[in-house]
Amino acid sequence: MRLEVSKYEGAGNDFLLVDLRAVGLELTPAFVAALCDRRRGIGADGMMALEADDTADCRMRFFNSDGSRAAMCGNGSRCFALFACHVGAAAERMSFRADDGVHEAEVAMHDADTADVMLTLRDVGRVERVGEGWFLDTGVPHLVVPTAGLDREGLMDEGRRLRSTFRPEQGGANVDFASVSDDGTLSIRTYERGVEGETFACGTGAVASAIAMYESSRRRRLSAVESPDNSVRTDSPDSFRVSGVSPKYESENHAAEDLDFTVRTLGGALRVRFSPRPDGGYSHIRLGGPARRICVAEVETENFHR
Repeated sequence: MRLEVSKYEGAGNDFLLVDLRAVGLELTPAFVAALCDRRRGIGADGMMALEADDTADCRMRFFNSDGSRAAMCGNGSRCFALFACHVGAAAERMSFRADDGVHEAEVAMHDADTADVMLTLRDVGRVERVGEGWFLDTGVPHLVVPTAGLDREGLMDEGRRLRSTFRPEQGGANVDFASVSDDGTLSIRTYERGVEGETFACGTGAVASAIAMYESSRRRRLSAVESPDNSVRTDSPDSFRVSGVSPKYESENHAAEDLDFTVRTLGGALRVRFSPRPDGGYSHIRLGGPARRICVAEVETENFHR
């Protein structure tokens, strides 16, 4: 059987996408892993299938590169939204269902292959302090570890260890190492479960890191001062830049509305927005950044069944 497979990337995260609405094919873990193999297959960080849905415009099923399932992938979902436009499954403003619920996306096309995509994520109800890090679920569980520098040797070895030992009964977690520069910019590197290695970017990790570092500052009850360049600064190393907004701070817990962050990854910058709630949770969470169609090809499925 011949199958059309498209390859997309978002901030360096690359994915394979297939439209299964009129194709009688079941994606098995072995088949997905074979296609995602970078030496013997096409190569990708993960794979998504587009299917019909009764209420949303379409449905997304996400697979890690090892063939395991995941409920959600932030950068993958942004690529999925662009793919849905390309195959006529949705308009530029759409809704799609993932395993963690229905998401909305808005696609701003630059040309036939590239776009900026803004994606909504589910609310975060709890941010848990774990040792020197923070644990939260942004559709995928993340352990955010504040780190003085991201270029130190052995960082991903530590990520591999934490991924395997942190809450193994729940399948572990992605591990995000987050560092704040002197000018308040947040940068991250992520070790992803299912890929079992570092990826150029992680959308849900960018969201988790922005929320975790903001939560760290909020819990310390530090005073925030709006700087002349329209960024929010505090006297804590955990603070980082809030771009293009003038947040309204509320009472002693510094709750704000529509905070807008730039998070730098190895693959480029991602935009994260959210609103802190009085109960300590976070709502109106959005992830934005570039998405690009790399190529479209036909494969013979029998060549990839292990």
